[in-house]
Amino acid sequence: MWVPMCDRLREPAREFLRGRPESSLQLWAWLEQGGAELWVWSEGSRAAVGGVLGVSGGGVVAIQTAADRGRAERAGVDVLVPRGGRLTEVMGEWEASEALFSTLELRAGRSAAFVSKERLMRLDFARSDELPRAGSAQDSDRRAGAAMAAADFGAYEPLRLEFLAEDGLVPSDTVEQRRARFEAWVAEDRVHGAKGDTGWQATAVLSVLVGPYAQLGGVYTRRAHRRRGLGRAAVVSALSAARRRGVASVVLFTEHRNRPAMGLYESLGFRPLGLYGLFWLRS
Repeated sequence: MWVPMCDRLREPAREFLRGRPESSLQLWAWLEQGGAELWVWSEGSRAAVGGVLGVSGGGVVAIQTAADRGRAERAGVDVLVPRGGRLTEVMGEWEASEALFSTLELRAGRSAAFVSKERLMRLDFARSDELPRAGSAQDSDRRAGAAMAAADFGAYEPLRLEFLAEDGLVPSDTVEQRRARFEAWVAEDRVHGAKGDTGWQATAVLSVLVGPYAQLGGVYTRRAHRRRGLGRAAVVSALSAARRRGVASVVLFTEHRNRPAMGLYESLGFRPLGLYGLFWLRS
């Protein structure tokens, strides 16, 4: 059954998530750093955990059940529907997130503004020979990526909005919230980009940092500037920053039919793994 997180279950939950880092980083970050209400699947009096569910203050839901659809469905019935409140997004390993969304669709009348089945990928820095560095011979004919500064929010924000608009989405938070998050990320060297002839045209963000892992997200190149190596340069810059801060592995997810993006990540040493689900909910 799903029960609220408590001290007795915190370490078993941590071990459960550590065993599935590619699809659990957001939950792991919430467990370590706060920012969400958490529940765990625990049976009987044993301190064994078979699933973790989190809901952020902004209504983002993340779930990990090791592909157990039944537990995901119960999360919807036992936690989310009775809990009520505003929900904006469901994400997690594909089987669990799809089952949870289907339950919300059936039991709470929720519908999706956007659905994406994503390919999980992982890069381990121990295989360093597979990671081209910025400025290497392989990248010498491309513009170099760089970290963005707090003053670059005016350039980053339109890129982020264009990224969402390509999927017919709008942000669920305010511009003040996005600016505060951007400035916090910049202070930790997590927002990177690459410039074209008229300023920043590509971005890549270390959106989650927890334990020895980082999650790469927000990879976007403005449409008119694609196929010029700018996206690659932004990603290489972000990966270099992750390596400098001692990250051992970087994970990401990208639309499972997007062969150009997967080809880019594979050329940088990422290995394809399982599937991830993103469900943006209609308000």
